[in-house]
Amino acid sequence: MRHAALRRCELMAAELLCQQDLGSIYEFSALDVRRLSLPISVRFADFSEFCRETGADAARFRTRDGRSAEGIAMRWGREYLILYDGATAHARRLQFTLAHELGHILLGHTDAGEDSPLAEREAHRFAAALLAPSVVLRYLAARDGGLDAERLVDVLPLSREAAGRRIAELAEERVPVNRSRISI
Repeated sequence: MRHAALRRCELMAAELLCQQDLGSIYEFSALDVRRLSLPISVRFADFSEFCRETGADAARFRTRDGRSAEGIAMRWGREYLILYDGATAHARRLQFTLAHELGHILLGHTDAGEDSPLAEREAHRFAAALLAPSVVLRYLAARDGGLDAERLVDVLPLSREAAGRRIAELAEERVPVNRSRISI
């Protein structure tokens, strides 16, 4: 059951990518989640921008330990909002956060008010598949004789940490990759 749910996340991400105007896999490195053509209305806003516009209290977007949340997806009237911490130091980390929150929306987690470990895992898988589709990774593995996190960072919008995790996910799924070239 869990495997089928995660497969659904990958297929949803692939479907969304197929609706975009990308000329080649090398355009992935410049992919900006905020500029994707989406099937529903989604507005992206920095927490501080949202608080200025709405008068919302910034404390609402803090974690239990007082840090700013990286991102939040929610319904706002007739549209969805993805709020994020614009001070995120690494642009690739921000892209993953935005893709993760978009996953929550497209997978229906925000409508159901779902906040479970499975919902988090599904949103993570959606984000990973959106930013580093399995078919692209398989192509790169075949072309390069294996996968290397440093190389993935050059061609995909991933941080080194996310690239390493994505390689590990593929290895777990028994995707044929040259283990001598895997660097996590």
